[in-house]
Amino acid sequence: MNLKYAITSLRILKISGLYHLMKDWQVSVRIHFIFAAYESGLLKALNQPCDRKTLIKKLEVKRTELLDALLEVGLATKELAVKNEKFFIKGKRSKAILGADGDMLAAVIQASVTYYSDAYRNLTARMHGEELGENLDEIGDIVARFSKITEPIIKEFLASLVRDKSPMTVLDVGCGSGFLLRSIHDINSNANGIGLDTDKAVVEQATNNIITWGLTNQFKIHHGDIYSLSEKNGPFDLISLI
Repeated sequence: MNLKYAITSLRILKISGLYHLMKDWQVSVRIHFIFAAYESGLLKALNQPCDRKTLIKKLEVKRTELLDALLEVGLATKELAVKNEKFFIKGKRSKAILGADGDMLAAVIQASVTYYSDAYRNLTARMHGEELGENLDEIGDIVARFSKITEPIIKEFLASLVRDKSPMTVLDVGCGSGFLLRSIHDINSNANGIGLDTDKAVVEQATNNIITWGLTNQFKIHHGDIYSLSEKNGPFDLISLI
C-alpha cells in the first residue's frame, strides 16, 4: 500500500480536516514502525540486506505473521525496501538510528511511543483524580539518553553562569547522565557539588560516568528527591533543574 497515494486520495471526500489529520497519522505510523523495528532488533538485523528466512532466524521469530506485518509497514512508510527478495533499510530516519548518534535518536523514538503517549492517553483520567503513576524506573534511562540532544545548547548557557567563579558549589536536580556536572567542571575546574535523581538506574549510570570522567572528588551522585538532602549538603551557589 502506498500511504502517500492513499492519503492524497482522501481529498475527494471533502471532509474538513481529514486530509491533514491523516498526514499526521502517517507520521505516527512511521514513528511507531521505527520504534518496533528498533526494539525487535529488526533495524540492527538489516544493517546488511536480509531475506525473510534469514530475518526469522536472526530474530528468533515464533510468530512469523507479525514479522510479515512489520515488514509491510516498513515498506509502506518507505523506511524499508526490498530487492531480489532481500529487505534493506531505505529511510533516512532508520539509517540514522544505526549511525553514530543512533542511541540518542532511538531514545527520542522510545520516549515518544512510551512515556509521552502514556501521558496523553491517561491525561483525562488523571485530571479527574486517578493516580499519576510512577514510571520513572521504566523510562529514566531513556530520558537520560535523549537529553543528550540538548547538551551543546545547555553547555553554552552554563558557561555564562559559572565561568571564572570560585568556589562554585552546584546542585543538579534530576542529574540524568551527569553531563551537566561534567560540563560545569570543564568550564570551571573549581566547581564541586551533588547530582540528584530519583531513578536508581539513572543514578547508577551517572555514578559510573563520574568515575569514568575522574570527577569523584568533585561530585557525588545521590539517589532521592530534593527532600532527601540535609542542610549539611548546602548551601549551593547554583541549583539546576534542567
